[in-house]
Amino acid sequence: VNMFDWQVDYGSYQVEDYGDYQAGALAIEAQPASDGRTSYFIAPSTFHGDWRGYSQLSFTLRDWGGTYYGPDSYGAVGDVVIRSGRISARYDLPAQHDGAWRQVNIPLDSRWILTGTNSLETVLNNVTSLEIRAEYGAGADYADLANVTRTTGKESLQGWTVDYGGYTPGASVIQARPAGDGRTSYYHAPAGFLGDWRGYSQLSFTLRDWGG
Repeated sequence: VNMFDWQVDYGSYQVEDYGDYQAGALAIEAQPASDGRTSYFIAPSTFHGDWRGYSQLSFTLRDWGGTYYGPDSYGAVGDVVIRSGRISARYDLPAQHDGAWRQVNIPLDSRWILTGTNSLETVLNNVTSLEIRAEYGAGADYADLANVTRTTGKESLQGWTVDYGGYTPGASVIQARPAGDGRTSYYHAPAGFLGDWRGYSQLSFTLRDWGG
C-alpha cells in the first residue's frame, strides 16, 4: 500500500521500507515533537469522499516509547477520527504500547462515537479527513503505520446503475436486464468510486452472465 502521500501533523516523519510480512513493504514512521500536542497521521485526499460503500477500515500499527496515555489526553481527540466538515466520528483502540505490530480492523458500524450528528452514514457520505493517532506515549515516542485500506462489504453495490435497460438494485447484487436494442449495457459505479486511484493496487468483483 502506498504510504508516501501520508503526513504527520506535529513532529517529523519518514516512509520506511521494512520489507517484512507484518508491516508490508512500506510504513510511515512518526517521530512526535514531545510538545504537549498529540500527533496524528493524516491521510491523503484519496481517502476523501463517499465512504458509504465501505464496511471496514483496516491498518497495521505499532507504537513504543515514553509513558503511555489515553486517547483524551494531551489534546488527543480519539485514536481514529473520520471527519466530514464540522461533524466527526471517532474510534478508540485497546492500549498496546510495546512496539509490536498489530493488525487493526474497525467495522464502520454503530461502535463509533459521533460528534455533531446522530448518524455515522452522514459522516461517511462525504469524508473530508481521516486521522490516525501517531503519538501514544509522553516523552520520546514513535509510531509506525502501514497497510491502510478500506474494505467493501455487502453494501458496496448501493448506488450502482445500468445505463441501457432495466436493473434490479440490491445491497450486495445488482442484476441487469439489457434492452436488447443493439446497444451494449454497462454497470455504472457511484460517486464513491471517483477520484484518485493511485493508492490502490487491484480492482476486484464477482460477475455472472447468461442468455442470448
